[in-house]
Amino acid sequence: MTMSQFAISRDGDDPSFLLNSAFCRDAGFEPKAVCRNLSPPKLYAKALAFEPNTQITSSGALATTTGNKTGRSPRDKRIVREPGFEDAVWWGEHSPNYEMDEGTFLMNREAAVDYLNTVDRVYVVDGYANWDSQCRMKIRVVCSREHHALFAHNMLIRPTKHELADFGEPDFVIWNAGAFAANKVSLGIILFVLCMLNVVKWPKAALSEPWKKVLDIVASASPQAESHRLACVIKP
Repeated sequence: MTMSQFAISRDGDDPSFLLNSAFCRDAGFEPKAVCRNLSPPKLYAKALAFEPNTQITSSGALATTTGNKTGRSPRDKRIVREPGFEDAVWWGEHSPNYEMDEGTFLMNREAAVDYLNTVDRVYVVDGYANWDSQCRMKIRVVCSREHHALFAHNMLIRPTKHELADFGEPDFVIWNAGAFAANKVSLGIILFVLCMLNVVKWPKAALSEPWKKVLDIVASASPQAESHRLACVIKP
């Protein structure tokens, strides 16, 4: 373990599961501190400590401020048009799916990851989608805000302690850089909000079925214009 990695482990969880991951190295992800699969009480405590205007309501819910952009931003969602996948997506007039080239996607993903490398700590939530074990996908969410980690905790199927230890490489990766402004000039987006989706066959060595893909999602917005919802309408 390097000195920088040792510093990370003192202020969070052992980061080796993340730093040794192929997707992490591919994206240039080098976080300062990693908090993995924290319980809701711990996320509450960190939110109250680090997020201004955060409080617990009378019902026990965590209330926080997300900025001026509190709803969906359907015109700011982009999907990389990839051969082998594009025929499954509804494109064209009246479609909510807007096309993006891979180069633009990678440029904005790099900006999002660079931002996540600068924050004091990142939250990683590893979980599953789909109760059917034969179709289950491993999801990894990387974010910088506690209420985003709490949302992921609520949405995903939580692994057992043993499953988490053997989690390995994720099938889907969600980069949530929600406090960072998207590149409005390169994409012509509105209010610096961006949610990108890229379905790619990666890592190729890990693919055992032709349908198995990695979903690389980047959510990016400014503190005053924040939205992190994704819509990809697939043809029946």
